[in-house]
Amino acid sequence: MFLGVTLLTGCTASEWPEAKPGLYNWYESDASADVVQKRYESASQKPLGTKADILKIDKVILNNREHVCSKVRELRWLNSTHVMAKAGIYGPNLGSSEYTFVLEKKGEDWKVIACYMDWIS
Repeated sequence: MFLGVTLLTGCTASEWPEAKPGLYNWYESDASADVVQKRYESASQKPLGTKADILKIDKVILNNREHVCSKVRELRWLNSTHVMAKAGIYGPNLGSSEYTFVLEKKGEDWKVIACYMDWIS
């Protein structure tokens, strides 16, 4: 079970809870959602990367979902190479939703290593 992982590490893809398979990427359990939320709350609001990193992170997230109007709302930094982001998805006839993304920097590139749906309407 995932809960054995130290709460505030989160620096490899294997240290993040699995999302349920399917279109919406729901959390696997309430415990998984709690772990992700606590990591987000404890992560730094102060940027630990460069402005170029922030632009690349936004681009990777916005390219991750194929909806018309998406917006990265907030970044939280676990360290200079791992970041969490809240992003809203707004599409015509689709309603809206919010996801929590976890990204990792390898070299100069950022990659999504986990993605969870927080809510949908």
